Amino acid sequence: MSLESIVLSTKEIRELYSKRRIEILRPLDIFLIPPCNDAYFDRYNKGSQWSWWTKDNKQSLSQVVNSPFFEGQTLWIKETFSTSFTCMYPCPKAWYKTDFFGRFDEPRDPVHIKGCPGNFSDCAACAQEREGNFKWSGPSKMPKELSRFTLRVEKVEVVVGKKSFWKVALTSLDW
Repeated sequence: MSLESIVLSTKEIRELYSKRRIEILRPLDIFLIPPCNDAYFDRYNKGSQWSWWTKDNKQSLSQVVNSPFFEGQTLWIKETFSTSFTCMYPCPKAWYKTDFFGRFDEPRDPVHIKGCPGNFSDCAACAQEREGNFKWSGPSKMPKELSRFTLRVEKVEVVVGKKSFWKVALTSLDW
């Protein structure tokens, strides 16, 4: 099975650092309209298709939605990154914007920066004089080999309301 990618926000990635397990919300593409008052939205046979069900467990095919997520699915994270300053020895192959604060001039916590020997500020000051500031690339440009997290989908639910969402529980496989 091939790995799929997912873009996480800075907040979601920082939460992943501290908890190793997070729940994310992603909007549903369609507006859900229940076919009757007592209907509920659920999966068919624990598969990837979701639809409305009545109280007596009859499926309504008025709206069938395919989930982009399923239990056991493996995802790799795309995030904002930079390959600037990778000439500094022994720096990692990429820097991640999530690890920086303020004007992105210093990491928020060197422990999270794999490959950084310690005093990043001194190294970066020299490199900045030569190369200028970090040049950040958006998540859509991130190649799989620069991803630092792999996640497993543990649970998928649908939150139905004026705006409906996929609620997905993810666990990191990297700890």
